[in-house]
Amino acid sequence: MDPEIHQKMNGMVRNYVLSDEFWEMLDLIARFLEPMVMTLKLFESDTSTLSTIYFYFKKLMNQISEILCGFSDNIQQLVQKWWEYSYHSVMIVAYMLDPRFLEESKNANVEAIGYDEFTKFTSKRFGQEESVSLFIELVTFRQKNPPYDNETIWLSSANLIPSVWW
Repeated sequence: MDPEIHQKMNGMVRNYVLSDEFWEMLDLIARFLEPMVMTLKLFESDTSTLSTIYFYFKKLMNQISEILCGFSDNIQQLVQKWWEYSYHSVMIVAYMLDPRFLEESKNANVEAIGYDEFTKFTSKRFGQEESVSLFIELVTFRQKNPPYDNETIWLSSANLIPSVWW
C-alpha cells in the first residue's frame, strides 16, 4: 500500500477511534449484544430447561425494546423472528410449572396466554375430555392445592435443580 495512503488511513482511524461518537456507538452495540450472547449461551447449555429459555428470551426481548437508536426496530424484528422460529407453546407451560417462576408467571398476560396455548395444544393433541383433566391439574398445581399443598416440597424447589425436583 502507498505509504501516504497508509498514513492518512491511520490518522483517520485514530481520529475516529478517539471520537465520542465511536465510543457511544460501541457502547450501544455492546448493550444489544450482551443479552443476546447470554441467551445464546443458555440455548447451547446442557443444563438449560424450557422454562429458563422462555424466561431469558422474554427478558432479552424486554432489554432490546428498552434500547432506543436508529436501528433498534430492526434488531427487535430480528429477535422477534428468532423467537417465533424457536418458540413452542410447551415453553410457556414449562415456565408456568417451574417453581422458580410460579409467582412471576401469575402475571395476568402470561397466565392468560399460557392457559390459552395449553388448552389449544392439549385439545388438539389429546382431545377435549383429556384437555379438561390436564387443565384442572395445571390450575390445581399453580394454586398449590392438594396434592400440591405440601410446604416442604415447595421449599425444596429452591435447593434442587428442576429436573431432580420434578
